[in-house]
Amino acid sequence: MCPFSKLKEKTFDFHLISVDSVVKLIRNLNANNGPRISDISIKIFKYSEVILGPVLTELINDCITYCRVPDEWKCAKVTVIYKNKGPIEIIKNYRGISVP
Repeated sequence: MCPFSKLKEKTFDFHLISVDSVVKLIRNLNANNGPRISDISIKIFKYSEVILGPVLTELINDCITYCRVPDEWKCAKVTVIYKNKGPIEIIKNYRGISVP
């Protein structure tokens, strides 16, 4: 039996976003968080929301429209976290989490 035969097909839809929603998300970012893989400070986004809002909106909407995601967005740092159950020496008692 195929191991994937029990998996249900799941679908989801992406919807285009507005500049207002992107600016709102930028405003809600925690400016105290450090830079991620891109090395761009969150503060830069917050100080430049009027300029970056429309640019990011167009970029995201183009990704949705053309079904393409930049390779750089597919990168993550994976860290293992102990599940707080079972012996810490057993690998199955850990799970991986990814951070951008």
